Amino acid sequence: MKKVTISEFQANFKELLEQVEHVNQPLRIKSESGKGVVLMSLKEYNSIMETLNLLGSAADVERLHESIQRLNEGKGFKKQVIEE
Repeated sequence: MKKVTISEFQANFKELLEQVEHVNQPLRIKSESGKGVVLMSLKEYNSIMETLNLLGSAADVERLHESIQRLNEGKGFKKQVIEE
C-alpha cells in the first residue's frame, strides 16, 4: 500500500485520487498524530463490503466452503447467464 503524508496528499490531491480510483489500490495518508487514514476506490470499498456480507453468518461461510469443496471434487457445473 502506497503511503503519503497529509502534506503530500494535499499537494497532489487530484493525481492521488485518480491513481487510487484507476489502480484500485488503497492509499494510506499518515497524519501528524501517526494514526492516519486509508483512502480507497468505491469499487474496492464495495468489494470489501460484499465480502463482509457474504461471510457475515456462519451458515453462509459453511455453504461457501461446501461449494468450493464440491467444485474441487469435480462436482461443479457450468450455467449460461442471460443478461437482460
